[in-house]
Amino acid sequence: MKNIYFVQAGFSFDKSVYLPYATGTIVAYCKSLPEIAGEYDFKEIIFRRDDINKIVDGMESPYLAAFSTYVWNVEFNKALAKAVKAKYPELGLAPRNLWNMKKFYLRYNEEDIKLQQAVAVLPWSHNLLLMSYDLSPEHVIFYANEVVSKGWSRDMLRHALKSEYHLSLQAVEKSNNFDTTLPAQQADYANEVFRSSYNLGFIDAIEPLKELELERRLVQKITAFIMELGSGFSFIGNQHTLTFNDKEYRVDLLFFHRRLRSMVAIELKIGEFKPEYVGKMNFYLSLLDKLEKAPDENPSIGIILCAEKDHLDVELALQDVNKPIGVAEYQYLLPKNKLQELVTDEIKKTEKTPHW
Repeated sequence: MKNIYFVQAGFSFDKSVYLPYATGTIVAYCKSLPEIAGEYDFKEIIFRRDDINKIVDGMESPYLAAFSTYVWNVEFNKALAKAVKAKYPELGLAPRNLWNMKKFYLRYNEEDIKLQQAVAVLPWSHNLLLMSYDLSPEHVIFYANEVVSKGWSRDMLRHALKSEYHLSLQAVEKSNNFDTTLPAQQADYANEVFRSSYNLGFIDAIEPLKELELERRLVQKITAFIMELGSGFSFIGNQHTLTFNDKEYRVDLLFFHRRLRSMVAIELKIGEFKPEYVGKMNFYLSLLDKLEKAPDENPSIGIILCAEKDHLDVELALQDVNKPIGVAEYQYLLPKNKLQELVTDEIKKTEKTPHW
């Protein structure tokens, strides 16, 4: 357990003191969340202006010390923070941290409880990054959920924010036939699990790749790929062999989704979507269901991952297909509009730089 100390030194006169209602509310809220209370131990709030050395000696290996700072207690807080820092030099008590805490409070104090709960479970570094962008409450919740469900690191979150990941998802329609090929409940969940666009920027490609090279890089960084796909996926293998009628067929990437209870076949295409890809995937799914699907599993699902797609072409190609298939785009190079924006910004910076 990590020890957390809150400090809210108030006025004191005669034998009366101000009680720390603000920090008490924060502590009570944090203790109500199992994911926080299970990892952090919130020690007794420091609100009396006792001897500073006595206060510091009473602390037990603090992981974090948070100060509620006002005009009337700023000098006391500074002296206490300095003393704590001297005894526990590894503890982050820089003034900037105090201001960041205040900024966090002001940003979310009067927001909806759903937003407060979303950011409460994020690492502090992730919250600082989110606060550095001008995001709507809905978009903050979106990114917070992505961090939790996919285990995003701070760098992965920064990459998503820079590429305006939330906007790219909103602009794309889902292209699949899940509603007509799966039971209603499973179809609804499949529509939540599978997206119409995936960001493969983690493969570090600076030029277009051939299909086998794209597959090789995805397998090399399979953990990052699974995080991009979302929670619940387990990797079975690449170039998975299916033998039928003395012939061998190979699925590019094969996964199993725990909650869907389905195998998920992914075919990689380096160009734009073509209707004939659907027939091939439909055949692979028939083989998987016939040869490998267990009795307690649901029908296999296919995802065709291609560089580009036209929604109308996809809709028509899937119209009379009885196997659950989705078509999604991927992106691993910087989009043209982003590249143009980056170049323009660099030119402007160069123009502003004086030449001697």
